[in-house]
Amino acid sequence: MDYHLFKEGDLFLLTDQAGNITKNENIQYGLYAKDTRFLSRYELFVDNIKPLVLSSGDEEGNINKFYLTNANFEKSESEEVLIKREQIMLNGMVYDRILVKNYFSQTLALKLILKVDADYLDIFQVRNYVKEKRLGAILNPSKVKNGVILGYLGKDGVKRETELKILTGEGEIYKDRIELSFKLKHKQEKELTISIIPRIEGQKLINKNIISFERAQKKLRSNYKKWEEDSLIIKTDNKNFNQLINRSLSDLKLLLTDLGEGFIPIAGIPWYAVPFGRDSIIASLQTIVVNPKIARETLKTFAFFQGKEINGDREEEPGKIMHEIRFGELAHLNLIPHTPYYGTIDSTPLFLILAVGYFHWTGDLISIRKILPNLFAALEWIDKYGDIDQDGYVEYDPKNTKWAINQGWKDSTDSSVHQDGSLAVPPIALVEVQGYVYQAKKGMAEIFFYLGEKDKAKKLEKDARELKDRFNRDFWMEDRKYFAFGLDYQKKQIASITSNPGHCLYSGIVSQDKSEAVVKKLLSDEMFNGWGIRTMGENEAGYNPASYHNGSVWPHDNSIIIKGLTRYNYHREAVKVINGLIKASQYFKYNRLPELFCGFSRKETKRPIEYPVACSPQAWACGSIYLIIQSLLGINSDVTNSRIYLKPILPDEINKVEIKNLKVGNNRVDFVVIKEKDRIKLSDVRIEGNIELILLK
Repeated sequence: MDYHLFKEGDLFLLTDQAGNITKNENIQYGLYAKDTRFLSRYELFVDNIKPLVLSSGDEEGNINKFYLTNANFEKSESEEVLIKREQIMLNGMVYDRILVKNYFSQTLALKLILKVDADYLDIFQVRNYVKEKRLGAILNPSKVKNGVILGYLGKDGVKRETELKILTGEGEIYKDRIELSFKLKHKQEKELTISIIPRIEGQKLINKNIISFERAQKKLRSNYKKWEEDSLIIKTDNKNFNQLINRSLSDLKLLLTDLGEGFIPIAGIPWYAVPFGRDSIIASLQTIVVNPKIARETLKTFAFFQGKEINGDREEEPGKIMHEIRFGELAHLNLIPHTPYYGTIDSTPLFLILAVGYFHWTGDLISIRKILPNLFAALEWIDKYGDIDQDGYVEYDPKNTKWAINQGWKDSTDSSVHQDGSLAVPPIALVEVQGYVYQAKKGMAEIFFYLGEKDKAKKLEKDARELKDRFNRDFWMEDRKYFAFGLDYQKKQIASITSNPGHCLYSGIVSQDKSEAVVKKLLSDEMFNGWGIRTMGENEAGYNPASYHNGSVWPHDNSIIIKGLTRYNYHREAVKVINGLIKASQYFKYNRLPELFCGFSRKETKRPIEYPVACSPQAWACGSIYLIIQSLLGINSDVTNSRIYLKPILPDEINKVEIKNLKVGNNRVDFVVIKEKDRIKLSDVRIEGNIELILLK
């Protein structure tokens, strides 16, 4: 990995191995906020020489540390200094502490230089997604006490600024650099701390109170500690699994943002640091056991942005849940449709599924009643707008072909591919989307029964039952003993073997008599590469193990399939996939599962091959471990009847799972699951509240 990144609030920093922002067309280093690059250069020099990197990395999950030197190792006696660099974020600003220590035997005169620049490009310009280059005007830098302010006046009339200030010591301030000259005796050290503050006119990005690096670091650690104490605590007897869990919990906090309705997961960094409909909802579903408040606030956020009108450019329709929202200059000028953009087919049924899941975990009818009009609107969208030709299936047919042509979770241009390798033509009814609609209607029927709306509930149950019957007839490929990827514009099956039908196990739409064949195919060598289940079978015409959606392995995809396997009682197969993912995580930095990795099999490579531009961290990748844990524990909440059900399955290398602070409704539960030979038992059960913990055999 040639970069380091971290995030807090609306701000994220992408640097090289030395903590610098340098010019790089492939990685596009920078300091970003609200879809704008506020620093395009931030580069440290010692006496006009770039230091060498000794070590670099994220050592605590929220602090980046770099160890550098100016040493010339070819000389037996060099004028060596050690540079320790620490970067943190708090309240929308960056702190960069640089500590220089002289290890040369004599006194050294040194000059630290930080060269700075800001291009203020919109993130769509940075990534060359739009042709428009800079639209506004770069302002002349202005000096302030111990600092400099870079600025830009956008064509949207908004001024954007970046203030860089020396917090410790005094230096020379120039328009393009900050300099600090000093002398160090043998083993003497000097500290320089820089604060970097992005500002957008008319928007609050930061707390105005600038504090010292030490206080900021202490506050940051306190915030993470509070987050951990308020969340589900999981510990097993498997070190690698614990590292994966701990990293995922830290990443989950890092990936939260607030658009005004509470904290919601963004999709991933560096390039998707905004809420996405399906990504944010699936991540909230995965992590509902960690902290149900995330699900509640995600529901509130998407209810607020729910579609209200017909707008072809934005793919908006009444009741539809958004796909993506952006906040930069291009969005302000309506040069991109992400204000928000609604080009997705699955966010709306997933929104309903999240509401059902939240209700089952919390029993929070107050929150459900508040968004009830939004739930009604989402159900109406499914039947009125989602089913374009009124054939009983939800399909997509893009109206703005400049953006998402394919509008399921596999949204790359080549992801909807026939068995002969030709691309499918929309309207396309995706296999997993029908499963989501089935699951949404069945779940909403349960809520309506609970609310006393029996007629609405019975109608939804009938719709779901009829959909299941049609689905198992029209999507089933008898010759391949598997479900098609989808139906194209001619209602012809898109017959490629893909992972998507695994989501239908999760939703429950697969008829019992077909489940065994589906599971057999998912776990075959064609699909399962030893690390996880591929997105496409290796015998298919469209297969490419290094592609984005046609042969790679996605952890979130696998976590959903694993939950589906346990739903249909294929526990041995679920354990096989879980073992593969745990082993794969050991080969990634920080034991962090990335957005995806390549689909080469364990027979071909000794370790999983990284996908070069995968987001890491990514919300539904870090959420995967929690859906897997739900599958391992076989945990289901029935809060309305004050019960929690457990049906644990533990992999070979995990014999003990400790659970603390599991929140179900107003109750809190701690327990330990222990495997002794073929027997599972519970111990150390502690319940606060009125709920029963039931171990199923």
